[in-house]
Amino acid sequence: MDALTDAEAERLNQLLLDFAGPEGMANLEMLDGFLSALVVAPATILPSEWLPVALGSAPGAADAGQTEQLSILMLRFYNEIVTRVGRAPAPADDTTDSENFPYLMMPPEDEAFDLDATEPAIGALWASGFLAGRMVRADDWDRLCDDWDGLAEDLDEFDSLHACLDADDPGDPLPLRVRFDVLLAIPELLHDLYNARPLPEPIRRAEPKVGRNDPCPCGSGLKYDKCHGSN
Repeated sequence: MDALTDAEAERLNQLLLDFAGPEGMANLEMLDGFLSALVVAPATILPSEWLPVALGSAPGAADAGQTEQLSILMLRFYNEIVTRVGRAPAPADDTTDSENFPYLMMPPEDEAFDLDATEPAIGALWASGFLAGRMVRADDWDRLCDDWDGLAEDLDEFDSLHACLDADDPGDPLPLRVRFDVLLAIPELLHDLYNARPLPEPIRRAEPKVGRNDPCPCGSGLKYDKCHGSN
């Protein structure tokens, strides 16, 4: 599957804004964080498990065509993130490495930053989505943190980015210089997590070949030719 074009990314963002439920992924930045956690998770998580979480418990009244388009675009975005985290990132201090960097809503390029300021809360929605993705298989992540020295502390730094979104306990505001330090560490940690995943067992066909118009075995609810059969 090809990477999303700018127009398709804008369309996916608008579909999320229109139809994701209150517990779902609010926009493309949050979805990027959510899918990034799934891609680097300790075990493979099928779309049948994560698509309902991405849409939230009470999705908007999208028609069948919009629901299908939303699912297809999310699956393509997932595969785009697989490609992104699989590439070796540039050093963390290379601020020009946009190809390996997650999708973030940034202020206009001509807007100057006061690195001691605490607004805007860049990366907060991405980090919130990343936490939601980890919660899909929280026990797997807990075991990984037990086995991986320092990982829990790294994830705590990610979580600090979205603490400001908690109305009850927003925590101490983070100055932008701290936010940027945490954000610049994302590509390397995601790449390391992705490479540490156990290789899946080879798939041996025990059932008849899936037809193009049959439901995709991944559980996405889409026809095979519009999901994994589109490759």
